[in-house]
Amino acid sequence: MIRVLIAEDSEIFAEMLADELRESGKFEVVGVATDGRMVVSMAAAIEPDVIAMDVYMPELDGIEAVEAIMGSRATPILMMTGAPSAEIAKLSFESLGRGAVDFIVKPTGAEGFATIARQLELVSEVPVVHRRARPPARKAARDAGGGTPSDAADTGIFVAPNPTSVPVPMAPLSPAVPAVSPVAALDGVPARNVIALVASTGGPPVLFELLRAMPSNLEAGVVIVQHMSPDFDAHFSGWLNTGTRLNVSLAKNGDLVRRGHVLVAPCDVQMRVRPNGRVALHPEGKVDGHQPSGTVLFQSVAEAYGRTALGILMTGMGKDGASGMKQLHATGAQTIVQDGDDCVVDGMPRAARNLGAASSVMPARDMPSVILAQVAEWSLT
Repeated sequence: MIRVLIAEDSEIFAEMLADELRESGKFEVVGVATDGRMVVSMAAAIEPDVIAMDVYMPELDGIEAVEAIMGSRATPILMMTGAPSAEIAKLSFESLGRGAVDFIVKPTGAEGFATIARQLELVSEVPVVHRRARPPARKAARDAGGGTPSDAADTGIFVAPNPTSVPVPMAPLSPAVPAVSPVAALDGVPARNVIALVASTGGPPVLFELLRAMPSNLEAGVVIVQHMSPDFDAHFSGWLNTGTRLNVSLAKNGDLVRRGHVLVAPCDVQMRVRPNGRVALHPEGKVDGHQPSGTVLFQSVAEAYGRTALGILMTGMGKDGASGMKQLHATGAQTIVQDGDDCVVDGMPRAARNLGAASSVMPARDMPSVILAQVAEWSLT
């Protein structure tokens, strides 16, 4: 039995979720916390296998509760959110940067509660590690809106299941970094080279940090598939755009892959890159269990760009992207897979490694320098 702690201030919602979990026969509901301070205390005392937590909590909000739990008794956490809005999306993505494994939109019907149960079962199996909490002075500064450039070292770190792995810092959500790069203004000129990034569970904070390390004059286009709940895709691209010098946008059918520009695949469609440098979006059905699928993206990049592309496959459950990366690798393109010890979930990366699809395997912190070296090499050809 999976021991689950529910953190939810709505008594009705908590009761309906608890009933669904008990009826599944897989869960033991070991407690219900009605505010943030209570869930932190109960997590330490009860030591559940997994926590289902509302993003908005009285006394201590969900993000601070995640940080406190990960700094004391690390536990896999699934965040539950209301209907997507810019503020809820920001809090949801920030909670991942503080150590939560995943987030899910609260259901409106019985089937939705079953979806939460399935997700909790998966999240409960994810290894997590203790994370250093931010010093109180830093927290006070953030709450007052007075962050400093050095906040990046204290505002949360990407969780990696290997305690010896060096964590990737999570930047404050701030529009201080210029959003539009000079080269992105070259409308109508397709990029000669493309970087394809694919991620799932645990991916958002890793992608945030990777893009943050890119220069404004990146001489390549970037395309991304990130599995997530429907209706969060536009908020996700907007969130990424707050932390990079590149121009990040949600892809539209026919968009051009341009230098210094990042296109994020929308939910519920497959995204392909065509030989003319434009993306095609169509609802073709799931591939490798997903739409958008990393395999579909990698296959299209292999056909359109071949060895003049770079493919990167990151943390995530399942096997999506592995076979597509193998096809890209076969063209002579450089392909990078995240090291298993650095992943929140080593599913997709492991599948790619098992297929022999990787040119190299490395932790996320090493990827920016390798990307820039590849881009520099392309510029010489």
